Amino acid sequence: AAGAAGTAGTAGQAGSSGAAGAAGAAGAAGGGACDPETQPASTTCDNCNKSACATEGSTCQGNAECVAIFTAAQSCQDNACIIKAFKDHPNGQHDAFAYLGCSEATCHDECYCAGTCTLATNDDTCDTCFHGACGSDCAGCDKNNACMSLLMCTSYLGCQDDACMQGCATMFQNGVAPYNAVGTCMEANCVSECDASNDGNDTKAEADELTIGTSVSSTL
Repeated sequence: AAGAAGTAGTAGQAGSSGAAGAAGAAGAAGGGACDPETQPASTTCDNCNKSACATEGSTCQGNAECVAIFTAAQSCQDNACIIKAFKDHPNGQHDAFAYLGCSEATCHDECYCAGTCTLATNDDTCDTCFHGACGSDCAGCDKNNACMSLLMCTSYLGCQDDACMQGCATMFQNGVAPYNAVGTCMEANCVSECDASNDGNDTKAEADELTIGTSVSSTL
């Protein structure tokens, strides 16, 4: 979720695609034959994860609680199950989110195709406006390790209050600025599209519900 946080986390795909993620990947394919719907399961994506995020992967593998998160998530079929896997192993959360954030950001083009915004809300009208008006801000987050780690944290801890959001922000402080920039852009450009009651008060709530079109796998 993206929103106003005082300081900086996220969860998505690790290695090959696994259990269902929070939202479908949004945006147009980058070009050529690349398809952002199938690319996350590609060899190209998997190879990037293993090479570009080797340090983060090794750190997670050295943390039994981090490994336990991926092991538990392997059999998950919905977000509630994935959220439980993370909440059941708090001492593995930071390392898991750091690996997943690296995977999302560093391997963005290899896993989702260049030009694809992987951030989305649960509203098609809002997303159409957001992706059209805030492409640069989306890229500023979904290609930033800390921002994607922050977003993974808020998404996969199921944050519903400021305390949870702040906890993720504290873990990944370098992601706060690009994370909040997404919400600011939505408020400035998509008020009517992202405000269900058209009173100008709900756009930030939509930004707080941003998710990533990815899933959690047990592969590190």
